[in-house]
Amino acid sequence: NSLVGFIGSDQIDTTISVSDDAPASATVTDGAAPTIAKSFSPAVILPDGISTLTITLSNPNGTDLTGTAFTDTYPDGLVNANPTNSSTTCGGTLTAVAGEASLSLSGGTIPASSSCTVSVDVTAAAEGTYTNTIGIGDLTNTQGLSNEVAASDDLLVQGIGIAKTLTATSQTNTSGSNVSIGEIATYQVLLTIPAVTVPNVVVDDILPDGLAFVDCASITPSSINLTTDLAGGFADACND
Repeated sequence: NSLVGFIGSDQIDTTISVSDDAPASATVTDGAAPTIAKSFSPAVILPDGISTLTITLSNPNGTDLTGTAFTDTYPDGLVNANPTNSSTTCGGTLTAVAGEASLSLSGGTIPASSSCTVSVDVTAAAEGTYTNTIGIGDLTNTQGLSNEVAASDDLLVQGIGIAKTLTATSQTNTSGSNVSIGEIATYQVLLTIPAVTVPNVVVDDILPDGLAFVDCASITPSSINLTTDLAGGFADACND
């Protein structure tokens, strides 16, 4: 291609060579991003207890998202229970091995304008807070649409705490733990129970030689959420 121009009496001759042997191409992804939500139920368990992890995949688009896949890697100490009781409504292949610290889905389908779920039972032996996160972009599919927001939830593993404190003595001429022969000492045993159902709680206080048990003064729950199925309530527990 040649362009000829004149500026005053000067001539400008510009030659432009154009060669384009390859056709133009572009990848265009059209659609709204899918979303992920996750939750533990219950959110608080005892050590070695069981919680069900549920992951919900949602598709805001008017067409199915196919070939859906993701991998959820758990924090250290959190593993799939045995049995895993894993299941999905997303189809595809769900992999969750007992004792392993992850689950994965491949080849799944999130229905148009709907959602599907993946669930598995998990457990942890050590107390602590376990934060489980699926990061941005970890959810993929054939349509090339991935999650733009991370999904995260916490599982609290908490054991029963116990503390014992000397609260009173029967004689005024002694102080602290220095008591006289025959004096009565009152101890408080404080149990800290997590927000879970704990069946058949038994507290054994083995007294050292020379001490004898006199009476159980009272058992007082610190919250209305603490209940017992004993007919006489916590008073019966004290009498036992």
